[in-house]
Amino acid sequence: MLASVRLKNYGEKDEDGIKVRVSIPDLEVSASDYIDELDEEDCTDEDCDDSTTSEELYLRIPADAIAGEYTVKAEVIYDDGDEKETETTTINIVGGEEAATPTAKPKTII
Repeated sequence: MLASVRLKNYGEKDEDGIKVRVSIPDLEVSASDYIDELDEEDCTDEDCDDSTTSEELYLRIPADAIAGEYTVKAEVIYDDGDEKETETTTINIVGGEEAATPTAKPKTII
């Protein structure tokens, strides 16, 4: 799964050293990115966009994941690790053939 997180600084000062982390806790997978600097919002024009987007974060869904709905959590950690914002959403995972049949023989892929 690929995920990107869009950030906008509504504060009164620039932020630097921002960590963006996306995870699926039930599958124990996560990926992180760091954003060097995010300027404070200083736009007055309605067409102005002073937000930024993280790099694409790759989360490898295990082949044996059971089909179902999973929570995806995006965290943004900033202000030297003192502040954190979290947003959650859900995704639906359709299990592969191996996950659906418990007696399936393992495959070797090279």
